[in-house]
Formats: sequence, C-alpha cells, structure tokens
Amino acid sequence: MTNTEQWLYKIAYKRDELLDSLDGLSGAAWTTGEAAPDWTAKDVLAHIAAWEVRAATHLPDLLAGRGMSMVGVEADAYNAEQVALRRSRTPRELLDELAVARQRVLDALAGASDDDLIKPRIVPWGELTIERWALQELYDHDAEHAAQLRTWRATTGIGRSLRDSLVDRIAAERAGLLIACLGLDTDTLCSQPVMDDWTVKDTLAHVAAWDDAHTERSRLSLAGRESDIASVDLDERNAALLAERRGWSFDQALQAALDSRQRYIEVLGTATNEQLVRPIHLPWRETSVWEFARWRAYHDRVHSRGIRAWRDATRLPFVPGLRSLLKVAMVAARDDLLRQIDHIPIDERQTRRIMDDWTLRDLCGHIADWDLYAFGALRAIRESRPLPVVAEQDVDRVNAQRRDARRGQTLGQTWADFENSRTELIGALASWDNEQLAREVDYAFDWGRTAYGWFVGQTVDHDREHADVLRRL
Repeated sequence: MTNTEQWLYKIAYKRDELLDSLDGLSGAAWTTGEAAPDWTAKDVLAHIAAWEVRAATHLPDLLAGRGMSMVGVEADAYNAEQVALRRSRTPRELLDELAVARQRVLDALAGASDDDLIKPRIVPWGELTIERWALQELYDHDAEHAAQLRTWRATTGIGRSLRDSLVDRIAAERAGLLIACLGLDTDTLCSQPVMDDWTVKDTLAHVAAWDDAHTERSRLSLAGRESDIASVDLDERNAALLAERRGWSFDQALQAALDSRQRYIEVLGTATNEQLVRPIHLPWRETSVWEFARWRAYHDRVHSRGIRAWRDATRLPFVPGLRSLLKVAMVAARDDLLRQIDHIPIDERQTRRIMDDWTLRDLCGHIADWDLYAFGALRAIRESRPLPVVAEQDVDRVNAQRRDARRGQTLGQTWADFENSRTELIGALASWDNEQLAREVDYAFDWGRTAYGWFVGQTVDHDREHADVLRRL
C-alpha cells in the first residue's frame, strides 16, 4: 500500500469514527447543551463542514502549483463566521455538505502520487505540504471532535445511548456482509479466492475469530484488566487462523460468525457509556471499548466491500445460493430495519413523514403487503401455477392502492401484519430445499429469475432499501 493509499484509508476511517460519534443524535439533541465550548453538536458539525469545504476548495490549486492563490484565515474568526453562516441549516443538510466536500477532496487526490503529498508548496504565509496541511489536518480534526462528542454524550446522556448506537451500526454492517455473500453457490463460496487465497468461507471464519478476540479484550477492559490484553502480530495471527479453519464447511464458518457475534454483543451489553469511552492504555496504542466495538462494525464493512469488489471484478452471475445463508441474511436485514425504526420517537410514529408523505404506518403496511404478495407468489412457484405478476411500471400505482386500503388501520394493526407476514415467509423458507430454490421463474425483476432470487428481492433487498432510507432521517 502506497503512502497515498494509507492516508486515504486513514482519513476514511476517522471520518467514519466521527459519523459514528454523531449517530444517535436527533431532534433537540443536536442543539441541546454544549458538545464543545459555546457550541452545540450541530455547531460542531457545521465547523467541521466549513474546514472540509476549505480543504476541498484549495486542494486542486495546491496540486496544480497555484498555492499563492490561497487566502489565509484567522482560525477563531473563521470558525465563528462559518458556524454562524450555517446555523439555519439542518443537521441533514450539514451532513450532506460534509459528504459532498469529502468527495471533492477525494476527487482532487485521485491520481496523486506519494511525491505529490510531500512536495513543498509555496503559499502566501509560507510553505506547506498536502500531507500535513490537508490529510493530517483532516485526520486530526475528525479525531479531535469525534472524541469530544463521545465524551459529551457519555457524560450527559444526550441522544441515543452510545452503546445502542454502536449495536445499530454493528447490525447494519453485519447485514451488509451477509447480503454481499448472497447469490453465490457452495463451490464459489468455498473454493474461489476473494483476497489473496481467502475464500468467502475463510473470510467469515476470520471475522468470527476476531469477534471472539475482541469479546475477550472488551471483557478484560471492562474488568479493569487491560494489562492482561496480549499483543498479536496481525499477519501471523491471520495466517494461523486460516490454516486452523480451512477445513471447515461453509455452514460451520457461518454458524461461527453468528455465535461469536452474539457473544460479543452480550459482553458489549454490560458496558455503561462511561466504560465505553474510558481510555484504555495498551503498550502499542491508546484505545477504548467504544473503539473495539466500532472496529467490529468496520471490520464487517471492509470485508463486505472486498467481496463486492471481487464480485464486480469477476462478474460472477447471481445464482441460487444456500438456504442457510439466505435465512440468516433475511433475519439480519430485518434486524437492521427494526433498529432504524426504533430511532423514530413513539409519539411521532403515526404522524411524522418519513418517506415522501408516508408515515411509519404506511411504510410497515407497504412492506407487509409485499411480503404477503411474495408469500402468494412463492406458493404459485412451488405449485407450478402462473405468478400474480405486478409489472414494474405498475408498482407505484399498486403501492398507492394498497396504502389507501390501509388508511383506516391503526399503527398496531399494521404492525401486526408487518411482523406476521415476515414470520410466514421465514417459515415458508424452511420447507424449500436448495434444489427447489433454484427453480427457474419468469418474472420482470432482476433477481436471477429463480425462487431463491424472489426470496432475496422481496425480503432482504426490500428491508435493506427502507432501512437505508430511515438511516438518512
């Protein structure tokens, strides 16, 4: 990995850490109390966005040797001006501004060499390098305010609890990892290398092992015994794990990943907010139980991205996969959706518009209706009867009709359908074997045109789609 690649990885990791430190804030929490001296959490976000925009604006000039066009600023005055300028914006607008600015930074750095980063650049107030002025500053800035926000939340209890926010993120990334593995047959899962000589099966076994390692590290830390945490050589440990677990079947690796994650969540569930953010001094770094937990989510994300990149590069077709993996992906996607729903305050669930003019009741009814449709369609597939087809161009019209049909229902009535329809679908899956799931089906949606693809599209993909919408609220 080049120095440039290392920096891109580092600033991405710290930006995710910052966003995780903000996750769980909603409504009045953004503007309650002081997350930093004289600033609310929204002000802190506005401040970070302002400096990111400045970096994005000047990076192209620096890279092109036009550093003298830059204008220096006095930090305190600039901070006050930029935060005041953004005070009328919503947290979502600020987060979007931050995301756009970060993409501009990445676009400017595309193709930059290691020499480009360390080459001295002349500016009106002296000399600087892109590595120090932009990358190190972006990294340090995110790290500073992420730690500040976590400490504020831990000591004040403002917003969703840090632990619950972590578990939400862990659930979302685990769903993403499992979904990335869908549509692959057993031979591909167990024999084709994804990274070096690791297969998808090896990846899940590896993830399971590191979950167990962090379960033990967290347990020791929560007991005040961090001095008992042993250091390991990552490459040697990974190689040993690969050799030790290479003979496992896919279902063994999958079950290990499920069991180890459950053990980890149980230990994490015993931590208070204060214990989560308490600094842990290890011989090789300073960390915290919060960062251990965050890395569990990030670790899943790294490997899900790796699997998706491998699939894109190899252009593997979406084919019927294992029923065992499909079931756990269905459960994981629904767990992620339920956790996002839990962010909506109880007193807003029947009135708040969460997607266009839909309330939570409308959304739950919509998902339940498509689950019921899928249940009927799968029964037709199994009995070799014609499918109850809904043409793609008619989907919006059908959604509106079904929504209108539920207008007289309470949220409780709709919620019962939402839960029961999915229970029926998961129960139905148990009666399909892998050969039956591979049965070809003629339908308009691009899910591999099999019964397996129908299950994936109507349950996993649908839940994920709406969880992602709720994540942006």
